[in-house]
Amino acid sequence: MRSYLVLLKANGFKITPLRKAILRAFQKKRSSWTAEKLCVFIRKQIPNAGLQSVYRNLAQFARIGM
Repeated sequence: MRSYLVLLKANGFKITPLRKAILRAFQKKRSSWTAEKLCVFIRKQIPNAGLQSVYRNLAQFARIGM
């Protein structure tokens, strides 16, 4: 996960609790997630996490090659 955090910082992104939660989710479960299932999983840790925020972060991750 550390290398992904470095990559995010190198591309000018802040390390937010939501971004960390998304990365932790991918570490825990190596199979594929839908954004909806990912959001449900993350809401257990961050109750106010929104689906749109999850989609936006996933798009940003993809844009920088994560």
